[in-house]
Amino acid sequence: RSDELIRSLEARAAEQDSALRAELSRAREEHGRLAASIELLQAEASERERSMRKLSAELAEKEEGLRLLSNELVESERSLRLLSTELADREERLRKITGSLGWRLLSRFGPVKYGVLLPAYNRIKRVLSSKPPPKVTRGTQAPRD
Repeated sequence: RSDELIRSLEARAAEQDSALRAELSRAREEHGRLAASIELLQAEASERERSMRKLSAELAEKEEGLRLLSNELVESERSLRLLSTELADREERLRKITGSLGWRLLSRFGPVKYGVLLPAYNRIKRVLSSKPPPKVTRGTQAPRD
């Protein structure tokens, strides 16, 4: 009976050994698959990290460009305000000048000067200098001496 028990125990031990070896083989295969998955995931993580660094650098570059454009916009707005103020000042000065009594008198004197006084002055001058009158064509004035 002890031989039987030993053979029975040996058979059970052999079965357990075989089962354990099969389990070990499956565990090694699973370990290999998991190791490959881990390597793949690490490679993906590494690639994503490189992508994130690249995108972060691009973002920083874009933010710097945006900051520069923002500063340029602020400067342009300041310049526009200064020019608008200067234009308003000049328009006010022009309005005061064109609204003055002197401007109104001079603007009425111009047509009289060029239509009556200068032609009369030029005729008197020619008569006194005894020169033949210059040839005047339509749309031009006589030359001044």
